[in-house]
Amino acid sequence: MAAPAGGRWRLREQAPPSFLARTGYPSLVRQLLWHRGVRSEADARRFFGEAPAEHDPLLLPEMGAAVARLRRAVADGEAVAVFGDFDVDGVTAAALLTEALAGLGAHVLPYIPDRYAEGYGLNIEALRRLAAQGARVLLAADCGTTAVAEVEEALRLGMDVLVLDHHSLSPHLPPTAALVNPRRPDSRYPQSELASVGLAYKLAAALYEALGRPFPRHRFLELVALGTVTDLVPLLDENRWLVREGLKALSRSERPGLRALVQEAGLDGREVDTWAVGWVLG
Repeated sequence: MAAPAGGRWRLREQAPPSFLARTGYPSLVRQLLWHRGVRSEADARRFFGEAPAEHDPLLLPEMGAAVARLRRAVADGEAVAVFGDFDVDGVTAAALLTEALAGLGAHVLPYIPDRYAEGYGLNIEALRRLAAQGARVLLAADCGTTAVAEVEEALRLGMDVLVLDHHSLSPHLPPTAALVNPRRPDSRYPQSELASVGLAYKLAAALYEALGRPFPRHRFLELVALGTVTDLVPLLDENRWLVREGLKALSRSERPGLRALVQEAGLDGREVDTWAVGWVLG
């Protein structure tokens, strides 16, 4: 096909002829998979949902330290403040963490900042209010990676700070007890593009495992799907599996808030897909 007048076609890299040749996939499918970053038969099986794609949470940097601190908080009855960003990823991450910790008997203080009055990220006035309520652990979701001054203030207020975040790192990291961010150069995690709600899910899974408690993963997957899709992270590898399973749960959610959203959007009784999450529910 000829290019438009005055233009030139720029073709993307072609897959090697041997790529997935033994799978029986049509050449167009193999080319599309190559463009989506698939590089092996195992990747392709995960992409199509033929194999589970969950990775070990402890491969994330400082995940072990975060789990250890929360175990101590649960055992000692310390109040844990869960500070989530105000966007869908932050809110779903905070909801998941609050519910997961409460399910272990923890004393949880959830906090979502006002978008207009407080803006994005940790702020010192909110930290002072949470400390006054007795918080001894601050768990920041979808924020905190660059909040050096705010984390230092939290330490002065007597709180240990745990950060779950996927935003870019700055040259100077805050003095946290744990900074779980898959973008860190020391991360051994196979995927660097988890949303914060995905990180919250991995932390909850690791904490339940450490405490010898069964992890009710299907109760949380709908939240993971909602936050992951709306935050526009690539739907590859583990993200793809989490969203696929979460969409199934979202279609039959028993959460009053999500049920109301689904009904108001006219999606009740219908299959909820990524388009509906990204453009209607989110």
